[in-house]
Amino acid sequence: MGRLSKVATAEEVRAMYTVVRFTTDHDNLMSVTDIGQRLNAVRPNSFRGIRKVGDGFSFDLCDSDQWVHHREVIIGFVTAAGEIIRDAVSLHVAVTADVAIEPEDLVDGNKLVTLRLDEDLIRKLSESRLALEVSRY
Repeated sequence: MGRLSKVATAEEVRAMYTVVRFTTDHDNLMSVTDIGQRLNAVRPNSFRGIRKVGDGFSFDLCDSDQWVHHREVIIGFVTAAGEIIRDAVSLHVAVTADVAIEPEDLVDGNKLVTLRLDEDLIRKLSESRLALEVSRY
């Protein structure tokens, strides 16, 4: 078969992890701390201090093996925290949801994973100004 014979849908991935990162320059860390404290009111324990790298904070958002669950959790997060995310971006804080897929988590040696980004998800991401990354390690 051709090159695309080993395509996995998101349902064929054993595990995916979505983390959210709020990052900025060192000079802007007070803004990140303020944003993190506001975020804790919406999503408790999201902000637990500046991470060791010294550029902001991150937290786990979802660890389901089903893309549909990640999609739902991301939409729920931007619905609840959209104003905080927009405020962070206006303060030059990069806010990113990173969906990570480890090669060993792919079923049957599949090399490509498809994550469908539907209109509702794209609209919610755009409205909140949340960036989305998909990382395959």
